[in-house]
Amino acid sequence: PIHTPILLTHDQPALNAGQGLPSSYEQYLDRLRAFLPRYAANTGYAPRLLLQQMHGNLIGSLVLSLRAVRTTYVLKLEHAVEFIRSVDLPSVLDDMRRDSALKLIRFNHRPNIFRACDRGYFGDPAHNRQLFSNYATEARLSNVYTRTVCFADRVHLTSANYYRHLILTPLVRVTPCVGPETYLQPFVAM
Repeated sequence: PIHTPILLTHDQPALNAGQGLPSSYEQYLDRLRAFLPRYAANTGYAPRLLLQQMHGNLIGSLVLSLRAVRTTYVLKLEHAVEFIRSVDLPSVLDDMRRDSALKLIRFNHRPNIFRACDRGYFGDPAHNRQLFSNYATEARLSNVYTRTVCFADRVHLTSANYYRHLILTPLVRVTPCVGPETYLQPFVAM
C-alpha cells in the first residue's frame, strides 16, 4: 500500500581513528537526500533515510531499522541482493496471518532444491533432508512454501517481533563481524 513505510538504512564505512568520511560517500548521501523528495513526489512513497553514526555492519543496520519499524511485518531487502521477481505480497501476508507456523518467508534467488544452505551446514543430514519439503498445513494457504533448515540473510518477510526477539536478540550479543547466517545457522538446524 502507498502508506507503507520504507526505511533506507546505511552504516558508515570503516574508518581509522580521526579519519573523516570519504568524499565519495558524502556525495552519495547528498545525491540520495536530493533524490528522495522527487521519489516521494512521483510515487507517493516517502522513504526515510536512517544513518548510523559508526560502522555497524549489517547487524547494526538491522538494529537501527527495527527501532524505527512501527508495522507488524518487515520485508528485508539489501543493496547486494536483487529482488526482481513478481510476488503477491498481500497473499503471503494473508498466509502468515492464517498460519502462525509461518514465521519467516525467504525469497530464494534460485530454485528450491536441497543444496548449499538449504541442505544445512549443521545438524543431522538425515533430519535436515526430512525437514526440506513442501510445507503441509491444515490452513488454506494461497501459496506453496518449502521448509528448510537454512537461515539465509537474503530477501525475506517476517513479523517485526519475530525479527526483534528471535533473530536480532542473539545477534547483538556477538561481535558485529559475524554474519547472521554464520551465527544463526546452528540454531536453525536444531
